Amino acid sequence: KNETIVHVGDIFDSSSPHNSLRLEIAKYLKEFKQVYLLQGNHDISKRQGCAIQYLSAFENIHIIENIEEIEIENKKCLFLPYKDSCKEEYEALTGKYDFIFTHVMSDKCQFQDEGLSLNLKGCYIWGHHHIRESYSDKNSNINEIIGVPIPTRHLEQNQEHRIIKIVDDGGRENISVPQTFTYRDIDFGIEIQDEYKNDILNIINAPSYPAALEMYKDYYIRRAGITIKRTAMENDSENDIDNKNLSIDEKFVIYSKKESLSKEIVECCLQNLSNIVRENL
Repeated sequence: KNETIVHVGDIFDSSSPHNSLRLEIAKYLKEFKQVYLLQGNHDISKRQGCAIQYLSAFENIHIIENIEEIEIENKKCLFLPYKDSCKEEYEALTGKYDFIFTHVMSDKCQFQDEGLSLNLKGCYIWGHHHIRESYSDKNSNINEIIGVPIPTRHLEQNQEHRIIKIVDDGGRENISVPQTFTYRDIDFGIEIQDEYKNDILNIINAPSYPAALEMYKDYYIRRAGITIKRTAMENDSENDIDNKNLSIDEKFVIYSKKESLSKEIVECCLQNLSNIVRENL
């Protein structure tokens, strides 16, 4: 409780989190000495604004929606939250800091052309990207991509999840985060074992989406991970993609199966679709 917490964005996975989640987060964070929360891309929408803004009602919690310089325990820190069209603004910044906390994508790990090439000097602590990595850049800066502390997407479970502790001399220690669930591939029709109750399931070889959702209605189903049995897919007509009862991600999954897209491409595209839908809510 006497520690200062920096969260580098996306404390929620949606700009419209359930109210019970809002309450749990508030109860937890209000206990710390100081909390700095960067605005992430999942925290905002055009219609509803910033989902974490309500936490600023607590004196110990500071919400960062714009560029800010803050000294924390004698460390000079720069905060770069997620903002639409910030590339030119952020890449023009110069200066030297002990730590640079960001919720943007490094050009080293970018998908398409969303990455930024920053010219600041200091130790970078990156949010936004879900896979952890540590490297030195062209300016000999240390870069720490924290990665997600728990898996939030398929393919993220195959890494050591962590938070980073910054010690008094400016060094960093990795703290491993215990995992309470994982993702599992389950063949349609197989009875779920009790120890998988909290896991997120990919249903393989289902005859249809409704059948998979109905059979495993008491479990956590990853809708994008439902794989339709090949014989069923071969009987599908092209018009099935236009079925108004399907969500946009379900339509894309049908399309991806017909086009034999890889899991990695499907994951990236589903994430982008989710961002587009959320930003237009």
